[in-house]
Amino acid sequence: EVNPSYYVFNNRILFEAVVKVRPDNVKKEYYLTDTISIIIAAGHKVAAVAAMRPEEAISVNTEAQLSEISRIMQCRMAENVK
Repeated sequence: EVNPSYYVFNNRILFEAVVKVRPDNVKKEYYLTDTISIIIAAGHKVAAVAAMRPEEAISVNTEAQLSEISRIMQCRMAENVK
């Protein structure tokens, strides 16, 4: 399993959780992923969704990755034209 870092939140619940996030890590950074445990602790429902295709979980952080996902998307669009 991988976490491609795509999230959908109820904005009210997210804003309530974000103010509780603390930089309790070596780098002293704030992590959006910390809101998940905060939301669960508040009694709200959290669900994971499986990607339908592996390329839906590809991160784009470099020009090479952008080129690869662009190629994949062009192939997918060409399939839809047929």
